Amino acid sequence: MSEEETLRDGRLSFNYIPSGKQLPRTPPLTSVKKQLDFCNEDSNEGLQQSRLDFSCRSTEAEEPNSMLTGMKGYQLTQTDLEFMEKIRGDLEEVQRSLKKEMMPLELASASKKKAEAELQKFPSCEELTEWVKLVLKMTSPSAETTDLDAKSLLAMVTVNNIHRAQEEKRRELTRMEKMVANK
Repeated sequence: MSEEETLRDGRLSFNYIPSGKQLPRTPPLTSVKKQLDFCNEDSNEGLQQSRLDFSCRSTEAEEPNSMLTGMKGYQLTQTDLEFMEKIRGDLEEVQRSLKKEMMPLELASASKKKAEAELQKFPSCEELTEWVKLVLKMTSPSAETTDLDAKSLLAMVTVNNIHRAQEEKRRELTRMEKMVANK
């Protein structure tokens, strides 16, 4: 068989192991009874949460090997302790940074909610357009208002028109109240 035929067959790929020289499989570990538990909480709870939860952090100095729960017989080395101290420092730094970055975001969110609540006090554009059309119908019935946009309608109405429409409505209401009282 030539080199070209071997390359075409794909037998010189990186994952190819010739038969008879395969590596033995590692038998499953039957002696492992417990998985590592870093938070001492139910491991299924952490998987069901959709966002990160840092509430299980433990930085107490009295338990330096709490991260190694479940590793019976393991003795911490000086390198392990230095690494754990570095990780704790990094965690504290990240928490401070997160707190610093969250403060402006929370303030912006509160400001946005306040502005939205303030905007809810005002009528919508559609409501305002309808009110202006009613005022213009009452004060100047000859004006054509059907095909105009909100800006054009607002430009047409004046404060005097609004006061005149209010007075007409008040007179109409008192007339109706008298009519109801007489019946």
